[in-house]
Amino acid sequence: MTRGLLFLAALTCGPLALADEPVTPVAEGVALYDDLEYEAAATALRGALADSGLPKADKITGYQYLGLALVALGRENEARDAFRKLLEIDRRFALPDTTNPKARDLLEEVRGDLASDVEMTEAASPTPARADSPITVTATLIDPSAVTKSVILH
Repeated sequence: MTRGLLFLAALTCGPLALADEPVTPVAEGVALYDDLEYEAAATALRGALADSGLPKADKITGYQYLGLALVALGRENEARDAFRKLLEIDRRFALPDTTNPKARDLLEEVRGDLASDVEMTEAASPTPARADSPITVTATLIDPSAVTKSVILH
């Protein structure tokens, strides 16, 4: 009989120990999203993302789930803003294949919009080229979203 009580005590202590671990505000928002509480998730995630000291990984997760919650609520413009902030942090971020196709399409649309933010100016040396002297070419790339992988001069 004593063995049975010890076993029962061991079983009940495990989950209680996990409950003592702090839940981060982003994790709380994700849990609300998983429970289909989209409005509450969006509110919790906005609050969590207001923390300027939030680690990068938490910001990525926060903006991901904020965007997903807003898509589920039919608030596409707000979802775009969340996805834009997400892609500004991690340009190569991709939603899993199992994610709502509408959300995946919206994320890719925002990614395409970010590419249009790139500007490039150029100025070449005004002197004619000669075999024995260099030509100076100056270029300035303005790419606030870091979407450019390389610049090639031909």
